[in-house]
Amino acid sequence: MSSEYSSSPINGEEPKSVTHVPGMICYLCARNRPRKVGALERIRTSDRLVRSQVLYPAELRARQDRAYYEFSGKLQGVFPIPSVLRRIIVRSLSPRMVSSVCMLSLGFFDGILGVAWIAAHTALNASIDQLGWILGFMGIGSALGAVTAPWLTRTYHPLVVLRGALMVQMCLMLMIFTVPSIAGLAIFYGLRGLANGMAHATLNGYFGPRIGAKKLMTVHGSWGIGTATAGIIAGIALDLKAPWFVAYLMGALLCAVGIALLFRIRQRFDVLEPLASLNQSSDRITWSLGIVAVIVSGALYVGLEQSVGNWTGSLLMNQFSLDGGLTGIAIGLFWGALTVGRFTLGLLPMTERTLLVVSSVVLCLTLLGLLVAPSPALAIIALTTAGLAMAPLAPFLLSLGSQMVPRQQHMTLTSLQIVAFSLGAAAIPALLGLTAATAGLSIIYIGFLGVAIALCVGVIISLHDSRETRPC
Repeated sequence: MSSEYSSSPINGEEPKSVTHVPGMICYLCARNRPRKVGALERIRTSDRLVRSQVLYPAELRARQDRAYYEFSGKLQGVFPIPSVLRRIIVRSLSPRMVSSVCMLSLGFFDGILGVAWIAAHTALNASIDQLGWILGFMGIGSALGAVTAPWLTRTYHPLVVLRGALMVQMCLMLMIFTVPSIAGLAIFYGLRGLANGMAHATLNGYFGPRIGAKKLMTVHGSWGIGTATAGIIAGIALDLKAPWFVAYLMGALLCAVGIALLFRIRQRFDVLEPLASLNQSSDRITWSLGIVAVIVSGALYVGLEQSVGNWTGSLLMNQFSLDGGLTGIAIGLFWGALTVGRFTLGLLPMTERTLLVVSSVVLCLTLLGLLVAPSPALAIIALTTAGLAMAPLAPFLLSLGSQMVPRQQHMTLTSLQIVAFSLGAAAIPALLGLTAATAGLSIIYIGFLGVAIALCVGVIISLHDSRETRPC
């Protein structure tokens, strides 16, 4: 099947009508000839295969080269460092690296309170069970922030909104030592939730469609590293009898790094365009069963993740009489497998759609294994495998959603997905707890499996509905 490959003249020669593969070969050969212009011109073609596999990477490399020479000169004027090191520094400012640093700072904040609260509730004259109020305020703020993000991005660039959200978080971390009471801390966390919702919506909505699901999965892995690191630092601070807010001050420095990167790279990322979107002329969301399914699937996934991560420890202790140390190891293996999977599963030689289906099915099987496990060893193995299977689900669902709507609506749909994440994280663990209060703790295992099966069905419906999308 032939298609017209139109571009700017190169060396005065007009490209001819060619097929897909020869068209790419001709372009690459022409690109390496001596040209009268010094930089690669923007080339346009209606051929989606050429655009997604040849022209997009070529334009990105050209923009990076130009940014390298501009920034390299500025850097050399400040720091007399070797040119090789300067090139490494500039080229390392990739979309995945910058978004990973931002996600790392968001995860760092999320990981502090669970440990710091041990000392903070005493300093603030609060009871330890009042932590729920703080988390509730943050959850409400996150939902409001995610809803507000699409409205803000109509006026401001998404990276500007993301930068502003990180600035709010940094200021809160620097000022948190001034909090006089539990009410003040709840207000602080409500404001942080607002910034957190905006940050997650803009980060996932902007970078997700532009870097692909597998790279977005590693970005989400950075969140896990941030939460784990923050918990360790907060624990060390408590052991050293340091004030409870020390870890927050360290997190502010991490936010500052993310803000500095966003200031530096915004113009470099202007060339980035979505890798895939819905092929339709309208700029409105055409609601379908698949779009509803991808939103609901996100709520089911996050609710299941939080339920398994927070309920399984009590279930294992009740069922097998495990001690606290072994239970902690089991939960640590679950979260560790989820984080490691986000860095490694993308290396598997399978498509994103296949990996999404396989992960959903394996998750159902492992939770079935957790339900019928006859020994604590097998239960811990099933729990760890479940964490590994969960790794790609959130980033892949976000990426899949962006492929089902026009590019103008990426931010809107991502925001709806983030709101669904928040609602799922709050509702599903609570519903399982209410059920357990009347039917016993063991019913929660069946609840895990039921939610996983519903999630698998939602994933299949979403994938079936998204078949009409193509690279653009």
